[in-house]
Amino acid sequence: MKKFIFILFILVAQYTIKAQNLNNLSIPDGFKSKLENSKTNEDSVRIFLSISEHYRGISIDLRLKYAKIALEINKSKANELIASIHLAITKGYYNFANYDKMLIHLEIAEQAIKKITEKQKNIYLFDLYWLKADIFLVNSDANKALEYYLKAEKISETINHVKNKHIFYIRFAKLYTTLQNQEKSAEYYIKAEKIAEKEGNQSPISASIYFSLASVYSNFEVDNKSIICYQKALAIYKNLKDTLGISTVYNGLGLLYSNQNKRKQAIKFYHEYLKYGKILNDTASIALAHNNIGYEYSLMGRYDSAEINLKKSIALSKEINDTANLSNTYHSLASTYLSAGKYENALEYFKLAEEYNKGFDIELECYMALDLSKVYLNIGKTALALQKLKQAEQIANTNNFKYTRIDILKAFSTYYSKINDYKTALFYENLLAKEDSVIHNELIDKELTNLNIKHSVENLENKITQLKVITKSQEEEVEKNYRFNLYLVSGILTAILALIILLFVKKIKQKYRKQLNSKNEELQKNNSKLQKMKEELIEINLSKDRFFNLIAFNLKKPFNYLLNYSEKIINEYDNLSKKQIIEYNKQINFTAQELFELLENLLYWSRLEIGKLSVNTQKHKLNEFIDDNLNWFKNRISSKGIYLKSILTDELFVAFDKILMSLVIRNLISNAIDKTNENGIVRISTLKRNNFVEISVEDNGKEIDNKQLEDIFSIKQVVENPTKSLGLVISNKIIQLHASKLVIQSKEKIGNRFSFKLDLN
Repeated sequence: MKKFIFILFILVAQYTIKAQNLNNLSIPDGFKSKLENSKTNEDSVRIFLSISEHYRGISIDLRLKYAKIALEINKSKANELIASIHLAITKGYYNFANYDKMLIHLEIAEQAIKKITEKQKNIYLFDLYWLKADIFLVNSDANKALEYYLKAEKISETINHVKNKHIFYIRFAKLYTTLQNQEKSAEYYIKAEKIAEKEGNQSPISASIYFSLASVYSNFEVDNKSIICYQKALAIYKNLKDTLGISTVYNGLGLLYSNQNKRKQAIKFYHEYLKYGKILNDTASIALAHNNIGYEYSLMGRYDSAEINLKKSIALSKEINDTANLSNTYHSLASTYLSAGKYENALEYFKLAEEYNKGFDIELECYMALDLSKVYLNIGKTALALQKLKQAEQIANTNNFKYTRIDILKAFSTYYSKINDYKTALFYENLLAKEDSVIHNELIDKELTNLNIKHSVENLENKITQLKVITKSQEEEVEKNYRFNLYLVSGILTAILALIILLFVKKIKQKYRKQLNSKNEELQKNNSKLQKMKEELIEINLSKDRFFNLIAFNLKKPFNYLLNYSEKIINEYDNLSKKQIIEYNKQINFTAQELFELLENLLYWSRLEIGKLSVNTQKHKLNEFIDDNLNWFKNRISSKGIYLKSILTDELFVAFDKILMSLVIRNLISNAIDKTNENGIVRISTLKRNNFVEISVEDNGKEIDNKQLEDIFSIKQVVENPTKSLGLVISNKIIQLHASKLVIQSKEKIGNRFSFKLDLN
């Protein structure tokens, strides 16, 4: 599926010309006659470059092939031509994500551009900077990408006509979204849409822009706007009778509904894509359509229909030697057999997929290794299964495939559970929980970013509409008052001198101009206050929503552990040793204790937030109170091998709220235990000083750096790690309610000390 999305992205970025019917791998007829009539080597080179450009958005293989032919036959030393050739080859390698080759050819192109006259070089520099920016963007160096996009934009301002500028603006907008600058992102999307409006509703460029925006909205999961843009593009292509454009839109709609798991709708649009592929007599499109349809049937569990369509796709791809689609389709067919439990068939086609891929698509190679491990595990070849799992893990780590790592960690856990190595399986379960948490936070950030963009645009539109209504109302009111007074003045024109009348009219105008200015100033102030209140409310809602999303996620984790371990005891009781049962029960106890701490902190957090937490202060024996709270951690410290030491002063009677202060002591000790390594020491001590008693909790864990100390009580820390940071924030607030404060000291190789004082009076 990810392969299909990649193909769609290439079509989005590059489709701006009307395609002609292909005759497999031959040169189009129009270019054949030009080649036959070419008189010089330079003419031939430029024709092959034009053929390469012709295949942009049609065939990534042929686009690169003809650019390379131009390089092979070139005998000219003209720097302009050399730059054109190497820029064309760079664009070809971009489609294959071969960034090393791109950088080599960009370096040659840059050297040639330096030797071109100042008047001519800007158009080449624009392409050069754009390509460099794209390389940095896909390699996650957003700041460096921004540097080169800005250089390209500056040069574009000196060029009368920049080809594909709408695509440039869409890439720019995507970059600003990555940098979480929603205003800039919206600005460049609007620039792209303005080009569409300027070209007119029936322009091929307008259709291309709407198609590009549809894909962008789809990537950000703004599906309603994506569908609208697809419909606009489809209407224009149909009016232009552009069969290739219509075909491409139907494929895009199929992918959109597939990502929404709406299988029937996706299949409907893929059939339209198939129909137009047959009209075009485009074997590659027909093969891809059967591939997509087969994939959807496989996900629906209709394995026979999936097998029929996928085998048709394979046969067609073999006819045109489309190795990229062959590897992808073999993988889809193998996955279908795997889901259907036909492991021998799955093994056969996974091996074929590997053979055809041969490192072309690294992510597909990673998934093939992962799926092969599942096949080997199901047919009892555990050694081969582990070998393939490790291969998939190495590829994912090398290429930073975050989402693929989740599936790999699940597969490791399943593998070790199946061979009864529960300790290692539990290790991978813990890794999975951590990785899943990171991915979950990223998804939330992405969702919040998309909502911010949507909200910013809607807010801007609403504000403009409101201002228009208010301005019109004010104009009507001022006009009405002005006319009334003008008529009044007109009624007494015969009774007073012309000079007095002129002065009076002037005075009336000044009066109403002053009133209008006063009302405008008042309106601006009110709008400013309203905007500020809206921004504050949006920020509060976003923080609240994200906080509760993360709380829900953190509550889910301990429940998963409780269910997992209890289920193992129930289902595998007869096969478990007494030691294993005790160990599982300990894990259940620890998880329940952690869950109780989180829920208790949440309860008091909510009371603090709504101002309904009251302090009931009474005198208590301090040492006895601390000893009671230490008993809470006996099992926990014995399991971790931590020594809990108390150093208490003489018995003192101290006034405090026993329930709230118990929460403080337990949170501080729990925090210290988490920071302390195995076989470490956690100390709790009391010390009388003048009219105060100081209570401190110390650990010998990792030092807290200055940045962490600054943020330790911030809402940012609570949102990022509610399980532990929330406890410290609540403890600090409770201590403040007792007219004290929490003091944190941290030293390298010594540990951390959390302390506060209580007044003995």
